[in-house]
Amino acid sequence: PRFDIRETKEAYELDGELPGAERKDIHIELTGQNVLVVRGRIDRGRKRGRERTRVKRERRERRRTRVLCGLLQRERFVSNFEREFAFPGPLMEFDITASLENGILKVVVPKQEVSKTRRIEI
Repeated sequence: PRFDIRETKEAYELDGELPGAERKDIHIELTGQNVLVVRGRIDRGRKRGRERTRVKRERRERRRTRVLCGLLQRERFVSNFEREFAFPGPLMEFDITASLENGILKVVVPKQEVSKTRRIEI
């Protein structure tokens, strides 16, 4: 999936296109070295029971027709995905938030304030 990444003073904001994805199929984790991993599965057109059997039959028929007509393009599919995003500075790992609305995954990764040098009097 494609992502837009913005940097603000307080955080990094990621917006990713995940049409057809459900919350339960997306996993986000922060690994060592400030790397955020987004992985999941997009299953477009999932059907159950008799409907699924009918859909399979229709797909087989379309494949036969495509082969006869010479059409070999397929743009929508079931797939697993994984994206890694490395950030240059320290992050506030316990304050990361994520939401999924209308096929757009939004992840906000707050930056950790870098401690300033403090002079100590003797």
